[in-house]
Amino acid sequence: MPHLPFQYLPITERFSVEELDRRESGFLANCPRKYDHLPAPSSSLKLCIVVPMLNEESNILNLLQSMESQTLAAEFFELLLVDNNSQDRSAEMVIEFAKTSRIKIILIEEPEKGCLRAIRAGMDVAISRLRHVSPANEGWISNIDADDIVGPDWAVEWLAECTRLRADFLRGLTTLQNPLPPPIERVVKLMGDVENRVNGYAELLRLRFEEELVGAPEKSYPRWFPRITGPNFSISRAAYVAISGLNPRPPGDQSSHLANPLLRAGGIALQSHNLKTTLYRSNRSSMRNYEEAAGYGAGFGIGFGDMLSRAQYHADTGVEIDYPDPTLLESGFMQVLEEFQSPDLARNQAGRNFIQEYLDNPPDPSRLYNRARSKSVHNNLPLSKVKLILEKLTANMGGIDYRAAERMLQGREHLRQAILSNLQNEIDYDQVIADLHHRVKQQDQIVPDHLVSILQMIEAIPRHDLSVWYNMACCEMEKIYSQLSMNNDVN
Repeated sequence: MPHLPFQYLPITERFSVEELDRRESGFLANCPRKYDHLPAPSSSLKLCIVVPMLNEESNILNLLQSMESQTLAAEFFELLLVDNNSQDRSAEMVIEFAKTSRIKIILIEEPEKGCLRAIRAGMDVAISRLRHVSPANEGWISNIDADDIVGPDWAVEWLAECTRLRADFLRGLTTLQNPLPPPIERVVKLMGDVENRVNGYAELLRLRFEEELVGAPEKSYPRWFPRITGPNFSISRAAYVAISGLNPRPPGDQSSHLANPLLRAGGIALQSHNLKTTLYRSNRSSMRNYEEAAGYGAGFGIGFGDMLSRAQYHADTGVEIDYPDPTLLESGFMQVLEEFQSPDLARNQAGRNFIQEYLDNPPDPSRLYNRARSKSVHNNLPLSKVKLILEKLTANMGGIDYRAAERMLQGREHLRQAILSNLQNEIDYDQVIADLHHRVKQQDQIVPDHLVSILQMIEAIPRHDLSVWYNMACCEMEKIYSQLSMNNDVN
């Protein structure tokens, strides 16, 4: 069997079980809270499903019933509901349902308010419970929201996807339980697109900060990160430990707070397109995330309910949605660099401290925005203008449009999967490249020039040893992106 490059294997396959066990033991020793009093897990447990819950008495039974209807045998999964200081009957309803349920339902309390804190508490418990019954290279943790539902094959298909795709993190599809009116849907999509671009730009600034702090490294990596957001994901137990768990510091999004550190550590984070793992989201309007973040936008990681609320208000009143001017992110970035490069020791240290904190946490655009914001000047713009500004800022910083980057990530992953699935057989290189063309183009009639260039480079690679060919093909993808970054080509 060919030896695959280390960096293209998931974390569970990169290290020995002994090494993974050592890491997990250290992680659990540092967990702030212990839950040894909980009922023992099933000896066959493979999947822990973490659900944060805050005042969900009108929704929680729908979720519980969708879990009860799972076709996966009950001994293979359990539901960890984290009550985040609910003031209604949510917890009582869970306890009553659990008395007659065929599945194991564990209720955990997390009194400190915050969705990320609740999810962190549940995931830490999941690690502890999986450790009781299986080696450190087995077991998965999933997350869904308390007001959503899933189909009957959701759990069994997640476990199958995790095995088939050999990744560290998988994000599933989401759709609405009820369709939105077209005018509201268009605004929600625009807000989501802008949020993704802001967060992608924040990741790009993170790389530039890193270069300033450690010196200009070899630019062999692509200057982009895919935007992986929202609930309905699964992360391997080993990957969760490898990134020291979920950083619960708001504002933020649980998926990006896990996937982005994992990607930076060389992990494999993917989008699953299995329809049976779809999450059906409620159409609930909400401003809870908005209030927690103390303001809208600039990468605060607002939830779908918050977007829906603002889109509905826009449709009802005709008042255009405003959004923080993204040039303030650039201004804040430059202010930090000026401090870091200052001959004044105090200013230099202040800039260094800011950069270090920015690197040690999931990139938070709000920190740069607040750095440059002026109380005497209106710092917001109409949402419709923000997207064009972000495209220019990304180009000036040497980055790649995040949508093109996501397509290229899909193509690169397809290449990896084609090799992994054919290790025992002779590879049909022509078919792999043809499939790659199809995946990258995604039925588009016009394919950006830089995507065409990457495909042409892969076609020209000599076809000899399997692992060498695969390694060279992936390197060529990254090399082209690095060249594009320096040329500021994002068309």
